[in-house]
Amino acid sequence: MNSNEIFSRLEGLMKKLSMSSERGSYTRAEMKAYAAGIALAAENMERVLKNLFIDTAEKDGIALFLSMINENPAQTESESKQLIIDTVSNQMQIYKKSEFDSLVASLGVFGESTYITDDNIITLYYTGLVDMPCFKDVSDLCANHIPCFSQISMASEGVQFFVWEKLALPWFKLDSVKLPFYVLDSM
Repeated sequence: MNSNEIFSRLEGLMKKLSMSSERGSYTRAEMKAYAAGIALAAENMERVLKNLFIDTAEKDGIALFLSMINENPAQTESESKQLIIDTVSNQMQIYKKSEFDSLVASLGVFGESTYITDDNIITLYYTGLVDMPCFKDVSDLCANHIPCFSQISMASEGVQFFVWEKLALPWFKLDSVKLPFYVLDSM
């Protein structure tokens, strides 16, 4: 649905409500703006729905799926889609909460873990040092043991700038652990 169609519907609604939408009026200009915004939102929602499933996903959607499973694109879109299906079906692990908690505890840098099923968010309470070995452990946990549809959140006070400064990590070393910024930011 384009903005002209939406505007026509809004204009019809305004007439039914006995509200003026004459040319040059503020009401008409506001309705045009609403129509443009609604059309943009509808277009974005349509794109999201299209990319929600691997079968109908386009270039951007396929790239997002690949990034969630740490795979590189194949030669063609259809090969990339097949790679996603194969990787997810062959490598996904389902843990009981107790198994996941044991895995997290084995790293030695986290306190208790909490899995919030309604939001698909795994919250880990970070208690270790902030250094490269820790980043690698957290990166391994994210890449290999956390389902791609979950979000990891480190429930701590946050690292103050002087701690990052003291680490003196070049960007390429920090990038090598492949942790999303929101994970680093919440440590």
